[in-house]
Amino acid sequence: MMFVEEMSVGQVLELGDYVFTEAEIIEFARKYDPHYFHVDAEAAKKGPFGALTASGWHTLSAWMNRYCTTLQRLEKEAAEKQEPFARFGPAPGLKNMKWLKPVYVDMTVRFTTTILGKRPSGSRPEWGLVHFLHEGHSLDGELVSRHESHVFIELKAPAKAG
Repeated sequence: MMFVEEMSVGQVLELGDYVFTEAEIIEFARKYDPHYFHVDAEAAKKGPFGALTASGWHTLSAWMNRYCTTLQRLEKEAAEKQEPFARFGPAPGLKNMKWLKPVYVDMTVRFTTTILGKRPSGSRPEWGLVHFLHEGHSLDGELVSRHESHVFIELKAPAKAG
């Protein structure tokens, strides 16, 4: 399951929801993005968003959490059914990363991944390269984050003769 050959352009993978709590917003920002509007709720009231907001990097990290958790769940389900599951390799980078709306305290963001394209890898014969669009929407349907990636994913093993 999830081998490159089994993926379809336009296919959407629902990654699930992530709730951005005040404690997590502050903890993440103190470590990685300590702008006052991410670490100090009182000071943030006078900032560009009018309230404490999650760092864009926190939003991207939450997407990665949902992405990996979803892959782990799908792999476990395949194992329970004794079905093969493709290995997912590295992503050579991200592009067109945009944080379009602020993510506020207790906001829930629903993440999805859509397949934009796929092809065999030119440098790794057992792998394909899949082009993804990753998005996060508020529960009101507003797009809050978007980025693209290419990910190396295993091609399905050829059938054995015999």
